[in-house]
Amino acid sequence: TLTNGVFTVAEIVHIDQEYSKEDLHRWAATVETGDNHPLARAVTQSFTKCVASFAGTDGLAELKYFKREGRSGVHGMVERKHVGVGNDQFLETMSIDPPPEAEAAFNRFREQGAGLYVIVDDEVAAVMHLCDTLCDDAADTVRTLRESLNVLPVMLTGDNGIAAKRIADEVGINQTNVHHDLLPKDKAYWISVYTHGTIPADRDFQVAVQT
Repeated sequence: TLTNGVFTVAEIVHIDQEYSKEDLHRWAATVETGDNHPLARAVTQSFTKCVASFAGTDGLAELKYFKREGRSGVHGMVERKHVGVGNDQFLETMSIDPPPEAEAAFNRFREQGAGLYVIVDDEVAAVMHLCDTLCDDAADTVRTLRESLNVLPVMLTGDNGIAAKRIADEVGINQTNVHHDLLPKDKAYWISVYTHGTIPADRDFQVAVQT
């Protein structure tokens, strides 16, 4: 991989002053115990400082009625509050309009890595900035593949387009060979295209890329 794959919470922008930043952090960390995505684990670990934590332990609250909204976010009841954590698509799903300050922070964080909204009772209460770091040898490895081995470097990632293209620029991968927001079956599609020059017969692969 090009990055170390270890996300950290670099910043939390406090939007709703009705709640303390510590409570918002704790509530977000509690909700994220229900998800196993790397970003979710990073949010929980940033609060508990533990490798693995569960709701109701390590200073976290109890979590009830947990629900995942596709790949965009999660939400549940925490200390009688409806708490959610997710991206901009998550807010659309929940029919929540972010205030300008929150939207600006989210867009800035997305350019630098990843941004997550924290909602409380259907209002944006905070925005989190999560970041990953490049492997020390990433750029040199890509250069060796391209220049010494005559191998075409291609990026296949589930990350958003802004973050993916930023990493590609840093390591020297052509933007036309960057494919982002991919599910595992989407990656299988592109691997088949690049290695065999063919489109898999499975219609799911075709739909995943065309829609």
